[in-house]
Amino acid sequence: MSSDKPKAPYVLVPEVALLASLPAHQQARFETALTLMHNTLTDSLTWEEIAEKSAISAYHFHRQFTALFHETPGQYLSRLRLQVATSELIEEPELSITEVAHNAGYSSSQAFAKALKRQLGVTAKAIRQMPYHATPEETSLFLDKMAQP
Repeated sequence: MSSDKPKAPYVLVPEVALLASLPAHQQARFETALTLMHNTLTDSLTWEEIAEKSAISAYHFHRQFTALFHETPGQYLSRLRLQVATSELIEEPELSITEVAHNAGYSSSQAFAKALKRQLGVTAKAIRQMPYHATPEETSLFLDKMAQP
């Protein structure tokens, strides 16, 4: 039995659930911010621009976001970009590395390569080879580096 409705994406850690401790008006603003972070990666918005578009002062956004998610908004965006890029590298091998970089919000393939090396210690080529050559332990260590703190 098939449905015409697209399936909702699976969310491992529902970030919106972490907003329950906030008053309703702040929950709505943070939901807007999270939606912007996830849906506008190619726009390369900064966390300050996201705060502004969500009607939250940059100072309060940074402070509350860090308290709720245990990482700064900038760290969250960096991790999100790496997750999107890594997924595309593995699931869409027909895309060039430059296309993957731009889809994840990086200004260039060089900026993407630097982020991969600095934060994950790997290259894009190595990630593309992981499904074929990585051991379960290597895969687990790699996934731990991309997990939310």
